[in-house]
Amino acid sequence: MAPFIRPKKEHKLPNVLSLNEVLLILQALPNPKHRALVYVTYSSGLRVSEVVRLRLSDFDPERKTLRVRQGKCRKDRLTLLSDAAHAIVIGYVEQAQPRDYVSTRDIRRIKSPLDQLGEMGDIGV
Repeated sequence: MAPFIRPKKEHKLPNVLSLNEVLLILQALPNPKHRALVYVTYSSGLRVSEVVRLRLSDFDPERKTLRVRQGKCRKDRLTLLSDAAHAIVIGYVEQAQPRDYVSTRDIRRIKSPLDQLGEMGDIGV
């Protein structure tokens, strides 16, 4: 029996949003927690699975860094926060005072605000 030959995967470039499109999305998020999570995700290039695992202890407000635990390939890494993301996260933490995790650990709840924005269609993205 001949070995099974797999078809080659297509390698497509990702769609990259313009700065204006990103700002429209961020401004359209009324929930402070959702806004903080999207700022962190965009600013630091985190995956949703990494955002779900963020703990308050992973933030270093003095250095404006995040510790990403067990990211891709099960590696820990440090990443930077933009000044805007840092300010939004600090504001959210002071207002909401989450206990341990920054957000709910349910991926569906984090993806939901972005899905809703995409369905709204009034932000032009």
